[in-house]
Amino acid sequence: TPTLITISDANTARIVKTIDVYEGEKVCEVNLSGLPKGLYVVNLVECGVIIDNLKISLP
Repeated sequence: TPTLITISDANTARIVKTIDVYEGEKVCEVNLSGLPKGLYVVNLVECGVIIDNLKISLP
């Protein structure tokens, strides 16, 4: 199972973006310019389990 970054709308929990993270990758850039302003939850998911998360606010 791959490692993923998922970005969800904090109000609806709907996933708005998913990014594959490849083994050995040390830097991952995520372009959020297409998302409307609001609060989002970014999850790092490994083998189907959320191993880290953070909230971001887009002005």
